[in-house]
Amino acid sequence: LRLLGVARVVARGHQRRRELAGDHRGQPGKPGTGVRRLDRISLWGTGGSPLAGVRGDVLVRATASFGDSCHSRLGATLVSVCRRCIMAVMDELQKLVDRYGQAWTEEAVEIDAYLARQVSDDSHREVIGPLVPASGGSGVVLVEGREVASWGDPDVAEMAFSATKSVVSAVAGCAFDDGLLRPEEPVYEVVVLSAASPQLDPRVSWAHLLQQTSQWEGELWGKPTSVDAQSFREGTEVHGTPPGAGWAYNDVRLNLLTYALTVLVGRSLEEVLRDRLLGPLGASESWAWHG
Repeated sequence: LRLLGVARVVARGHQRRRELAGDHRGQPGKPGTGVRRLDRISLWGTGGSPLAGVRGDVLVRATASFGDSCHSRLGATLVSVCRRCIMAVMDELQKLVDRYGQAWTEEAVEIDAYLARQVSDDSHREVIGPLVPASGGSGVVLVEGREVASWGDPDVAEMAFSATKSVVSAVAGCAFDDGLLRPEEPVYEVVVLSAASPQLDPRVSWAHLLQQTSQWEGELWGKPTSVDAQSFREGTEVHGTPPGAGWAYNDVRLNLLTYALTVLVGRSLEEVLRDRLLGPLGASESWAWHG
């Protein structure tokens, strides 16, 4: 990809020199015939691979910078460079497809048993909300709107698990853009979280919730923060410390953040995500966010 960028810069540089100096085949100070050659490179995947039948096309435009002879050499050079670049990119893409096509948690097929192993308290193993069993690795690679690779069945809905945190942060960004969320502002000054017990420490800011450094210990929707085994597995949980003095990967606290954001924006985060992000991006309608 870097080489392709260099090739484009070289072509633009030669074209610009011609524009500045004038061209005997056109008006003084104007480009002459401009594009003198158009080469189309088509690369096809090999049979039996996830890239089978996938084509990568590159249009290489070589300008008539210093006469036809120089143009011919430049065009041939650009085509050769781009061909090698595309082959290298497709090889790397193939490696990624092979890698991530196998990278999935097979234990998640039995989703109830899988999630039961993620919590530490026997009395809180039940999950609130619908569960979807894992179906296998899947994905799609798009380049400039064109599908160049896919594997598995991308149309099957899968549980997002920890990727939800990235979605939450994007929705929080919308609230920030709207002037509703000020990172350093104490949360208790903006929203009332009646379902959380106890209430947040007055020093807990939105930044603390977003960075998982609130150190809040309590219960939300019948789930105590202590139920998340990840907090202890990572060895970073420190009890009894003020906000900002510790960090822990804790899903109950993430639920607290999504709850606070829902109260802040005044509607479901699913609606915000659809209206502000996934809708404008042209995403499919097969997804859902329960919470």
